[in-house]
Amino acid sequence: MGPLVMTGLVLFGAAIGLGVLASQTRPAADPADAPRIRAILMVAAAFTQSLGVLAVAAGFLAVELGGAAGQTSAVLVAGLAVAGALVGIVLIAGHAGRVDPPAVLIVAMFVIGLGTLGATTGILAIALDEGGSSLPPDWPFVGLGLVSGSCALALGWVGSRALVAASVHGADLSAIHASEIRRSLPLLLVGLGALGLGMLILFLG
Repeated sequence: MGPLVMTGLVLFGAAIGLGVLASQTRPAADPADAPRIRAILMVAAAFTQSLGVLAVAAGFLAVELGGAAGQTSAVLVAGLAVAGALVGIVLIAGHAGRVDPPAVLIVAMFVIGLGTLGATTGILAIALDEGGSSLPPDWPFVGLGLVSGSCALALGWVGSRALVAASVHGADLSAIHASEIRRSLPLLLVGLGALGLGMLILFLG
């Protein structure tokens, strides 16, 4: 299972993180603030999405290097990705009457995209499975996937808190945006580092 477990866990966390983020998007109290509030949303969405996309790249690499053999790993990555996407969409739909529709539609497409990429990775793992017998151990990838997936989920939560603060009439949007980035960057770097370490293990293995 190894490398694809990492991919699936990150996609699961990222998709739910995006759902949490989008569910807290509200129309601006002052229409003039709408572009700046959407900028806060898109920064958080881009950070969260980047971990998911890099996780898919790691999954593709694992398939290419023959480190993702077996139908179990393929079903697992697809199942985790699709489950995360479904939870994310449910979170968004549960707040459908209160969210900012144009902004949330973009994030919802991100969520669906992550689910689709995870399913595609699983299909490729089955189609290109050559029955390799020298596979990397599972435990490093499970651990790294939990770390990076948790970071992706936390990035969505940090962004959602910033959006809640930004929805208050008269809020200092510049300060909120700066605080969001300051809190998000360590999470992003840890998540990227975990995925990078996983890809390094793949290469060296």
